[in-house]
Amino acid sequence: MTLAQGSAVVAIVSAAVAVVVTILGVFERRRAFRAQQAELDRQAQRWHAEFRKDFWLEQYRYRLAAYGEVLKTLGAVPDVMFESGPDKYKALHGKKELLRSTAEALRGHLYGEPGLLMTGPTRNSLHSAWRECLLFLRGDGDELSGDLLVDVFFHARRYLRADLYLVHRATGRLENLMKELDPLEGSVS
Repeated sequence: MTLAQGSAVVAIVSAAVAVVVTILGVFERRRAFRAQQAELDRQAQRWHAEFRKDFWLEQYRYRLAAYGEVLKTLGAVPDVMFESGPDKYKALHGKKELLRSTAEALRGHLYGEPGLLMTGPTRNSLHSAWRECLLFLRGDGDELSGDLLVDVFFHARRYLRADLYLVHRATGRLENLMKELDPLEGSVS
């Protein structure tokens, strides 16, 4: 082998080693990038879950503060004091001004802060209470309209309580609350 041939062999071996090192480097960088990307994805998942929990808790606090006034307003039409018979809503007939101010307050709640915080079904239920209150005031206040008024106020209170997870333990809502509070449930840690 001549010097030129030896130099050519060394150059070929050096080139082959350089290609192999380059290929191995590319694979190593891809593996490191994938590992880094997987860690970033896990971290983003954790941050998303924590943000979701913080947002949910903040929303819950705002609802708790705002719903108190709505519940007081809905107390104008209780569902437990009425007796049976054709005159069972006579007490409400004498409180037209109270019902008028209740309707105004309900409209204020619908288009104020509480309305922003309510779930769709809760807002719809409060809207029904507002509407039935106005209909009762405009109508003759017969038994059917009184029954509807009491019914929609009852359901509006229940929907407010459901938004706050304050419902009977048999409904399973406690489990839903626990799921909302567990930010990492089902995620990779």
